[in-house]
Amino acid sequence: MNRYILQKYTPYTILVVAIITLIPYTTLPLGNTITTWLAEVLVLLFFFFISFYLIKRKEYSVGFYLISVYLIYNLMNVVRGIIVAEVYWDYKAALSNGFALLLPIVAFSGNNPNFTILLFRFYLRYTLPLLLILFPFISIGAVGFFLVPISLLALFLSRIRKPHSYLVLSLCVFVVFYNFAARSNVIKFFIPLLFSMLFYFRKYFTNTVLNVLNKILFIIPFLFFYLATTGFFNIFKISEYVDGDFTTNNVNLETGEVKEEDLTADTRSPLYVEVLMTAKKYNTWLFGRSPARGNETELFASLEEITGRSERIGNEVAILNVFTWTGAVGVFLYFMIFYSASNIAINQSNNFYSKILGLYLGFRWCYAWVEDINYFTLTTYTLWLTIGICLSKRIRCMNNYEIELWINAMFTKTGFTKYKVSKSKTNKIQI
Repeated sequence: MNRYILQKYTPYTILVVAIITLIPYTTLPLGNTITTWLAEVLVLLFFFFISFYLIKRKEYSVGFYLISVYLIYNLMNVVRGIIVAEVYWDYKAALSNGFALLLPIVAFSGNNPNFTILLFRFYLRYTLPLLLILFPFISIGAVGFFLVPISLLALFLSRIRKPHSYLVLSLCVFVVFYNFAARSNVIKFFIPLLFSMLFYFRKYFTNTVLNVLNKILFIIPFLFFYLATTGFFNIFKISEYVDGDFTTNNVNLETGEVKEEDLTADTRSPLYVEVLMTAKKYNTWLFGRSPARGNETELFASLEEITGRSERIGNEVAILNVFTWTGAVGVFLYFMIFYSASNIAINQSNNFYSKILGLYLGFRWCYAWVEDINYFTLTTYTLWLTIGICLSKRIRCMNNYEIELWINAMFTKTGFTKYKVSKSKTNKIQI
């Protein structure tokens, strides 16, 4: 495919994925199963072909090789899913979940700083304004899903120039307080704002400190998992360890119904139990059940009326989906990608922003054990783009001032011009 065509039209994928993200949360006829699949295939093809232009062999780090292995492994599992599929719902799951498992191809585009500028400029110019039109027609939680790229930009808030810094901050604050019961959105937009403040205290956050914090973030999920399975301590049963009233009213915009929700309610432990029991029953610990199958469920037993099985093809918790579909091997590869990208960003960067991104990846690994649904959505798209940025040697070579020019180039033509001028005058910096 022609390089010019790819460079011109691939940024449209962020709009396409944003629309796909909203389909389950709107009454508008934005698409059906077939049109969604066709759109997802086109997105994957565009990123597959453009990756050959955006990353050169000499720029491959351990992380990019791991992503390649992970993609091949996932593709094998998709094929396996199609082979073992028995009924219509199996084939549908194999393709829907399979396309999501191939979305890590987006990471390769994160290697090229110029292309990431194009992606975010397109989002800010053409995708973000769409929210004003769709807002009355989407459910309350979908707003945060649509604004996920803003949460990534929030990590650079300390150096985004006015008035665009006000825009990013306002959108983040809006998501946090718009529906406080949507705990995931609150966390995923508040944490980047918190991390962005690290720049002002960077003299205290040396590589040694950052590495200690990062290792803690990567170890914590395994520690809590062990404590929960042994019955010693379950972090999800927080209501058993704290006193007080943490209820809030949650409004469903589709029905207008107001429900009182307990913010400390444990909605995750039962999911872990069902996934682990399914793996035990079918002995799918190592390679999973393939993306064609899910976990047997009593929590959502009503699914049997639709599919003929009390089986859920996906869960809200990303790591449970990775395990169910691809087994312990998939979880190991997933872990290694996150850890290598995070470690490289912290220890092999000339700018502090890449180090912040590396630490942020540690948080996203942690949060994959809580939620971070890894479907074909803007959340997954942005996450893998972030991983690509962390692995990008071109971005890690930049100093703090060059990163500032790069991030502001996403907002205005003037900013992009300054970035290009700076790039032409600056020699390549070695890490």
